[in-house]
Amino acid sequence: REAYIVDSQKSLRPARYKVWQILVSLVGRERDVARKRALEALDRVQRGDNLAQIAKEYSDDSGSKRADGVIDFTLLKDFEQPFGEALTKLKPGDVSNIVETRFGYHVIYLMELMPEKKLSFEEMKPQLLEEARIAFLKSSYDYHIDTIRLDPKLKINVEALDVMRPRIPENVKPVYTPFETIKAPPRNVANP
Repeated sequence: REAYIVDSQKSLRPARYKVWQILVSLVGRERDVARKRALEALDRVQRGDNLAQIAKEYSDDSGSKRADGVIDFTLLKDFEQPFGEALTKLKPGDVSNIVETRFGYHVIYLMELMPEKKLSFEEMKPQLLEEARIAFLKSSYDYHIDTIRLDPKLKINVEALDVMRPRIPENVKPVYTPFETIKAPPRNVANP
């Protein structure tokens, strides 16, 4: 209960959005041709045509296209910024105008919104118990390892180490230079 009270941010479940969308990519298309295609799709959505069929015909996003244009409940932070901004202005059942991102032009239909919610202690209890269990196990493991490592009676069997250690002449230098660490670019979860 104390962990629940102290870390109130942990009990806040952010809003999640279930959306239908199409992406008309700029790859291999002129900007005005892509925009015209997106406007055609928007017109069909506004007329009430079948969303799955529109996604199959117009969307260049292979991930959501396989799901008939549907992106299941996703956090706002996982969407591209212009996409997310347009999404926050919609109510369930609303369709956006054309939204341009670095991927191309999108048409967005908000299917469902799971609003932000503060979880009760009872809802958080299983998660808090699991976190406490993991912290206890890690603490016990660290204590056990430190007890062994710091034991003054501990003797190192140098002969056994020498047998296990490969024999490398001292005048041999490594033939490689270690690489610098290269971080991968952040992955956009909404568009894998």
